[in-house]
Amino acid sequence: MTFRARALWMCLVGCIAPDLLSDQPCPCGSGWYCDETTNRCRRGESADATPDSFRDAFGDVSDAGDANPDGSDPLRACWRRPEGCSWAEPGFRFEEISSNVGDVFGSHPTFSPDACTIMYGDRAAELYERHRPGPGEPFGVPMEMRGLNDEGTGGSPSIAPYGLEMFFASSRGSGSAEIYRSTRPVPDASWITPVRASDLLLDPDVATVHFDPRLSPDGLRIYFAPLVEGPLVRVIYVAERDVLGVAFGGPRPIDIEALELPAEVDGTYVPTATADGRVLIFGTTGARRDLMYTTRADTTSDWTPARLVPTSILTTSTLAEADVSPDGCELIVRAGRTAHLVYVDAM
Repeated sequence: MTFRARALWMCLVGCIAPDLLSDQPCPCGSGWYCDETTNRCRRGESADATPDSFRDAFGDVSDAGDANPDGSDPLRACWRRPEGCSWAEPGFRFEEISSNVGDVFGSHPTFSPDACTIMYGDRAAELYERHRPGPGEPFGVPMEMRGLNDEGTGGSPSIAPYGLEMFFASSRGSGSAEIYRSTRPVPDASWITPVRASDLLLDPDVATVHFDPRLSPDGLRIYFAPLVEGPLVRVIYVAERDVLGVAFGGPRPIDIEALELPAEVDGTYVPTATADGRVLIFGTTGARRDLMYTTRADTTSDWTPARLVPTSILTTSTLAEADVSPDGCELIVRAGRTAHLVYVDAM
């Protein structure tokens, strides 16, 4: 078992989730309760707490304490900035640190919640992951995500905190892309046979192509962009849940009008959010092929008009997709080529 996996397992069996949710807007995860007076997450159990569904599914995580002896947070092990990078005001930018990396990050790459792992689909649509030991370190050799590549193509893998649950898109079974869910008992085990995430279907009676599932880093929200009928052919949907390991509530579209997208845009896709839930990045299709982002004050506020992601590698003639690190400080962008970018503060 690797050091990182061992640390995650120690946290799973010996502590509640570290401060990833501390003072974040509700809903909250396992080991936390919602302070209804402030609508913020607080460590511990409220007097009227409901049964812990994550504990029922994955084991007891009730003992308080930090997993690492030095007091560091294993769920932020590879964040460049523990406090995150702010997208609230224009002026920041993203600079490229490596490019033309091709299969290094494959198709639809996604960060793990601790930013120590990149997961992706290769050219054969099989799922792989690469690990790094710390912030700013290079990612290592690809390793197959065992148990997921036996029954058809897959892409956009997205993993929950503690590494015991993941979602991805696959055409297995029906022949068209749908969202699947898999679990495993410990972080180094093989994934259990995936099952279709029926809770994320827009209409169980209507065949709809579901693309690009992306979990929020706390695992309590999932964003995806299905094919729909209407002015936009693909619209970003979000579904939420109160604790890890349970089904999501019914998916709903985000308020697309609030984004004030250019008239040339006919679809939005590959949505990805930061850990605080205040930044959402997505690509656009149509005559305008941009990589855009929107922000909000907190998870109960409305999204603001979308802006272009500030980087020089994008063009309006190339479809762009990206995944943002949970701290908001890194991007993996595919726009004709694959590039790794880092956040630079406003001058």
